[in-house]
Amino acid sequence: MEIMVLLFQLSGAFTVFSYGLRASRTDLLYVLNHPRLLAVSLLAMFVVTPVAALAVSQVFDLNHIGTVALVALALAPLSPTLPKKEREGGGHAPYAVSLAVTVVALSIVVTPLMVAFLGNIMGRPFGVSSWDVFRAVGLIVFLPLILGIAAKLALRSVPHRLTQILARLSDVFVLVALVLLLIITGPTIVDYIDLGTVAAMVVFALASLGIGWVMGGPEPDHSFVLAFSCLSRHPAIALTIATTNYPGENFAAAVLLAVFIQGIVAGPFVNWYKGVLSIVRSPLGINPQS
Repeated sequence: MEIMVLLFQLSGAFTVFSYGLRASRTDLLYVLNHPRLLAVSLLAMFVVTPVAALAVSQVFDLNHIGTVALVALALAPLSPTLPKKEREGGGHAPYAVSLAVTVVALSIVVTPLMVAFLGNIMGRPFGVSSWDVFRAVGLIVFLPLILGIAAKLALRSVPHRLTQILARLSDVFVLVALVLLLIITGPTIVDYIDLGTVAAMVVFALASLGIGWVMGGPEPDHSFVLAFSCLSRHPAIALTIATTNYPGENFAAAVLLAVFIQGIVAGPFVNWYKGVLSIVRSPLGINPQS
């Protein structure tokens, strides 16, 4: 398990380091220069989506493990590899990078508050300290980002080949970590594969996309980024939140199942969005893939 966590951390670190190499000052400060978009994004991710997770768990009457896994995922900050997926899907690149950095920074304060708030609503001991969140994201995000920016300033011109190598290393680390996670938790996933649990996780994935898409409007490339950000959260931090509150219980299989279902739901959404781009931009003579 420790090797798996290390691989996830290395993948995130390499990805964020590459952001620092490529991102301009304008990219990093994009959401700060658009305060309304920032406020809506934080409301969607930190408030509306976690409440939706709690509502779905209650409607489908999920068991204890499933409920905690779903709510913990909704409370976790987004994955550091997410902006790459959003950019490749056609989302607004500066918004994706800036939102990722801002959300992770604010999650140190906001995530523990939302965890405590939802814990009171659920009537369960549910909390996590700022130190736990900072320890989980600090080495993955802040340090690599600072090192990447410093390297960019030192090199002045960053070779494209270097960013390609970093991206491939990140993908390899994630792939190996996911294989290990599947091997470790695979046999117990069967315990959670029932119609009600799968339906609840599918509904929550669709709700997350819908929340981000509606609240991120009216610009489609903003909506796409926020939809993906509401959907895709950091599984390692979700496990930290869950196990901190309920030590001795195994939430890995339930979290993995939810992440797997989210990945399945995300595929058709990306294809649909590319269709939206072709309709919106083609009449203007703009290449949707540019």
